[in-house]
Amino acid sequence: MSELLSVEHLSIGIRSRPRRPWLLAVEDIRLRVRTGEIVGIVGESGCGKSLTALALMGLLPPGIEVVAGSISYAGQRLDRARPRELNQIRGKDIAIVFQDPMTSLNPLLRIGTQVAEPLLLHGWHDAAKVRERVLEILTKVGLPQPEELLRAYPHQLSGGMLQRVMIATAIICKPRLLIADEPTTALDVTTQAQILQLLRHINRVQDTSILFISHDLGVINQICDRLLVMYAGSFVERGPVTSIFWHPVHEYTKGLLGSIPTRHSKGSPLANIPGRVPAVGEKTAGCAFAPRCPRASALCFSERPPELDLSETHSVKCFLNDLESEMEYARI
Repeated sequence: MSELLSVEHLSIGIRSRPRRPWLLAVEDIRLRVRTGEIVGIVGESGCGKSLTALALMGLLPPGIEVVAGSISYAGQRLDRARPRELNQIRGKDIAIVFQDPMTSLNPLLRIGTQVAEPLLLHGWHDAAKVRERVLEILTKVGLPQPEELLRAYPHQLSGGMLQRVMIATAIICKPRLLIADEPTTALDVTTQAQILQLLRHINRVQDTSILFISHDLGVINQICDRLLVMYAGSFVERGPVTSIFWHPVHEYTKGLLGSIPTRHSKGSPLANIPGRVPAVGEKTAGCAFAPRCPRASALCFSERPPELDLSETHSVKCFLNDLESEMEYARI
């Protein structure tokens, strides 16, 4: 598979006033997405997942900027692109689905108008063809009575229907890369399963690559090929989903996996990671997870851990797991 998205040593800074130093919310991350691949990013709220997604789309709000690193799509540097160049890519080549459609959709515009907008922005001028394409995409995402939906307003639809409208708007121009930022967070279990099935169908039929962002490892396990575990603005573990689920190495990853309810844990307390994710500006000189880690040593509080390759596809940032993890992999 060819490489579609490449992110190298990306850092995103925040500052409240000009001339003040940048506070790094995302620091030195590397990310690759290949054609036809579904890559997941998982972590608690405040870890920098959504900020990373906005940076990839060139949608960072004022006061937040990419301060280091590069973002390349199909060989083109997005971090250096002008607004006009980004507008030609957004919606057509790269699209995003946000987690809350009620705040992402315009409550004053009809559904048909909003779904058609990417086509109009990218050169579709024939009204009959635009209408035909909108009806086709609404049907494809499983929305009933698309003719009536064209005239409906967002408040007249359920949460699951709105999320399908968001997905329809994102894929109507057949983008090569779809960024899904927690698209199932506010949905019930049944609707969530339907949305995941729809995304898998889009990936399989259109060969669309998907960067799937979530705080739910259970959801990640259902849809993703590879997984990046994010904590306090950095990736602490990366590898194939099966490898990380069967052989988690970082203590943070173990804590996230331990919090997933299973039929075997019925009646037992779920695992709990004490403390909270440090806010921007609260990071220590050492490992950001050290204050919450049950196995942290003095070294963890004073130095940043290196990234250790456990195999060709699985790596981790941790001092404590280097020797024992290599030995464990040797036994597998």
